[in-house]
Amino acid sequence: MIISQNCGNPSGVQTNISIIQGETVALSLTIQANGAALNLTGYSFKSQINFETPIEFTSGGGAIVVTDAVNGIVQLNMSSTTTAAFPTNYVPWDFWMIAPNGAETPLIQGIFSVTPSVSPVP
Repeated sequence: MIISQNCGNPSGVQTNISIIQGETVALSLTIQANGAALNLTGYSFKSQINFETPIEFTSGGGAIVVTDAVNGIVQLNMSSTTTAAFPTNYVPWDFWMIAPNGAETPLIQGIFSVTPSVSPVP
């Protein structure tokens, strides 16, 4: 998924995500500014899923990893164990970029949906 920082929407790109409980999630994002990859050196990220008890992922916590800083690539990772514990629901979620100077920019907002697994969750 390519996210353009200058998309003109101050609240971020609208992106809905659907997963199955127990699924391993690896969402790779390419961040661009003015049509070119943004060098993510020194940037951090955070994401929140607003279940009844919100769940936050951060780059400091290891769930969000800059996989290629020069080419603007960051990845949000959720293990099968983590998603198996998610309640089945449709809730808001977002993904933010934090610049080295502390400025926070919303990149994505949308609905995060979790459906039950038909097969037993490992």
